[in-house]
Amino acid sequence: MAGDDYYSGEKVTARAAEKRQVDFDDLQHELAGRDNGKISRFVTDEERKRRSGKTASDKVFQTMLDAMLADPAYAAAYQDTMNAINDADSAVYDAMVESADKLHDASDALEDARERGASPEEIARLQKEYEDAKERHRRMQEYEAELAAIRARMENENDPPSPEELEALKKRAIDIQEGVQPDLTSNNELKVSKPQDTSVPDLPLGSP
Repeated sequence: MAGDDYYSGEKVTARAAEKRQVDFDDLQHELAGRDNGKISRFVTDEERKRRSGKTASDKVFQTMLDAMLADPAYAAAYQDTMNAINDADSAVYDAMVESADKLHDASDALEDARERGASPEEIARLQKEYEDAKERHRRMQEYEAELAAIRARMENENDPPSPEELEALKKRAIDIQEGVQPDLTSNNELKVSKPQDTSVPDLPLGSP
């Protein structure tokens, strides 16, 4: 039943959180050199000896994220994800600036056409360009908000994303960046190709 699945999901989440906390506590004991009655799982004898000269405050991580980042593989995956987020942020920012300019230009063109009594066909065309620019800008705003939420998830120090979640967040950031590129490309092409589309090339006499 749906209710059983719901509660089952809660229990799975709770068990996962409890396991992360146990792992975190065990790691703290091992880093501090305290015997908790368990076999060492995180810190090697060599690492324990290297840390033996440090103070207790140096040995204990302050957050779960710090503890996770002590794992080189996790740290590398975390950095890869942050790089993807930063790249997507940069692409969205550029697209936001460009879409805002396009929206402003489209609004001005539509207003000017109405004031000078342009034909219904021209006004309809400019109205569509305005609506398209408005929709494009709205989509960039949504991307911006989504990336902010992804970054906040990455910076959750007490409940950091798992390696699997890191991969999913990185993929989403890459998808957002790729989703922005067609807008930037098409807008840049439009600036170059529009004058060429309205001109008629001169052809030599006798050309087919």
